[in-house]
Amino acid sequence: TFIEVYPNPNEGLFTMEIAGFTGDFRIVVFNSLGQIVTDNEVAVSAFHEEKFNLTDQESGLYFIRIVGGDVNETRRVVVK
Repeated sequence: TFIEVYPNPNEGLFTMEIAGFTGDFRIVVFNSLGQIVTDNEVAVSAFHEEKFNLTDQESGLYFIRIVGGDVNETRRVVVK
């Protein structure tokens, strides 16, 4: 089971892969001020790929929170 974000750092376009989990998950991206940038609910069946486009956002550090079932994970991503 893994959650991977790539490329990191990036120019605002990046991908997150979720593998080894099954169920409904909420994926929230927020900036370093805690402001929500995107908020999606997805159904995962063993593997899921989610693409993000933050090219309209400021450069900086962003956090991706994945919550669902027994999963409560946060990943960091840098937008240049």
